[in-house]
Amino acid sequence: MLGAESGVDLSEELCIVFELFSNDALLLDSRKSKAKINDVLKSKILLAEKQQYFTII
Repeated sequence: MLGAESGVDLSEELCIVFELFSNDALLLDSRKSKAKINDVLKSKILLAEKQQYFTII
């Protein structure tokens, strides 16, 4: 399904099988989490939004 995490996984697998241009497969989990992709951006010395984590009790 496009626009959902299952769509990200499927499109990544199809790109690999058909040898199409795709994003770095090692960053697949990051593309499904805004917090993780921000961490990746910061590690590449790019600007990223400040993150705040909240715990709901």
